[in-house]
Amino acid sequence: MFLKGTPYYDGTGMVTECGIPPGKNFTYYVTPEQEGTYWIHSHYNHQDADGLRTPFIIRDSTPIADYEDDLLFSLEDWYSVPFQERVHSILKAGVPFPPAPEYAYGLINGYNGNDTKPISFKPGKKYRIRVLNMGITEQFKFSLPGHKMQIIEVEGERTVPYDVDGVDVGPGQRYSVLVEAKDTDEFNYIYNVTIYAGFITLAPGRNPHSYFGLV
Repeated sequence: MFLKGTPYYDGTGMVTECGIPPGKNFTYYVTPEQEGTYWIHSHYNHQDADGLRTPFIIRDSTPIADYEDDLLFSLEDWYSVPFQERVHSILKAGVPFPPAPEYAYGLINGYNGNDTKPISFKPGKKYRIRVLNMGITEQFKFSLPGHKMQIIEVEGERTVPYDVDGVDVGPGQRYSVLVEAKDTDEFNYIYNVTIYAGFITLAPGRNPHSYFGLV
């Protein structure tokens, strides 16, 4: 997201601007010149890795497509140990390198992957699904088995519609896909979100790890 005229809003804490003191607040005044799917996060002390991050959606001034509803899948990697503790354990003298792999959990819209609410489709209707990876290291793959998806936006830019079976989303990346529901609600379907990382040891059930939800 461009911050023309307000460069001091972006960047490393105590370099472009002072941090926000604990218990205080700060209001950002920006004039968006873009549209689409974004996210914001802390730039101080790796707070984003511990959850200080959130989606930021700028609505379209003109319709990008005809659809019934706009759905969001914000995906995050989540570790059981705070980031600073993990860094300390890696850099501690005498610890062999590379360190033993740590396997992240996947969050969907802030919840443990399998605890996320179902998607509700109306038969024959089209839906825009925004998929964004707010994680720091892990990849995610999103798919809706039995449904075709059509990419219509990538990181705030409208695209020539492109049919896919699923989208692989790296840290920081965002996609909007258009999905058409089946003509009947006689059957339930599932969505699949798989979290994985190619730089750590494969461990079935942990890397990759898949989450499923009801459609």
